[in-house]
Amino acid sequence: MRVLGVDPGTQITGYGVIETGNGGGTPGLGRLIECGVFRFGRSNSLPHRLAELHHAIAQLIKRHQPSVLALEDAFYHKNVRTTLVLGHARGVILLAAEQQGLELARRGRRCGGRVDVHFARDACGRGTAWCAPTSGNDMIAQVRGRLAAKSADRVVVETPGGVGYEVVVPLGVMERLPAAGTEVTLATELVVREDGWALYGFLDEAERRFFQRLTSIQGVGPKIGIALLSSLGVERGARALREKNIALLSSVNGIGKKTAERLALELGEKVEDFTEAPAISVPAGAEAALKALERLGYGTAEADRAVRQVLAGNGNDETEAVVRRALQILTTR
Repeated sequence: MRVLGVDPGTQITGYGVIETGNGGGTPGLGRLIECGVFRFGRSNSLPHRLAELHHAIAQLIKRHQPSVLALEDAFYHKNVRTTLVLGHARGVILLAAEQQGLELARRGRRCGGRVDVHFARDACGRGTAWCAPTSGNDMIAQVRGRLAAKSADRVVVETPGGVGYEVVVPLGVMERLPAAGTEVTLATELVVREDGWALYGFLDEAERRFFQRLTSIQGVGPKIGIALLSSLGVERGARALREKNIALLSSVNGIGKKTAERLALELGEKVEDFTEAPAISVPAGAEAALKALERLGYGTAEADRAVRQVLAGNGNDETEAVVRRALQILTTR
């Protein structure tokens, strides 16, 4: 069976044509026929780009004569314009397929009740079945392979099929990653926008779910989600939201007071599953100690971490004692 798989877009559309099974519809290793991307100029009007996309898909179908089209479903996105534009792209691809009599199947689902749709995994690098979900941003839910490179805020993971995925990661994830050349597995979140796609990676499912929770708020994008995770981590970030600790939240790069207040208001009661203990009030002495540490030049996030570590030890909560112990913690790191 020959399959044409398409990830639609009005600026970049990716495609792959593979032949799967043993000729009788049986799942198995596939043979790559062709894969690539179509790029359309941003300066061109949307109708012009859609016409170019229709023509490119029609020519691809004529050239390879696939029997099945596998196309990503349109999904709801908080950016309504992006969702509508992706829907336009999907529509012209469906039109081209219908005009040439292709059978339609969604990724990872059955078509016509009997035909399995098989995608060449890793951009057609290996022909194993890909069962990614067909809605939401979980089209690439996990990346596994060799850690090929590490930079300030992102890594490159090379899969066994030879495809390298660039993945943006929080600081806490970067610190816990092994050395380059080691095998890694990252839970990932694919963020799709009209001007491009970006992949964000995490070492456990809780980090990814917390990132999803943060970016569900209007005006809070992935950059802010990554920044908050980098500064506070999951548990401390969730606790700051529950306690409505605006000072701590607004200490995160890119989060101002208004954004911090909106996050606390909208998520304060929705992050219980990310905290290990009930929310606690900070004693007045500890609050004064936090401000004293900030005046000494320590960042709000690291000062808060040290103060909470002192309080967790059930020590004296008077300001002077807390500052002294917190300084010991900060200077021995």
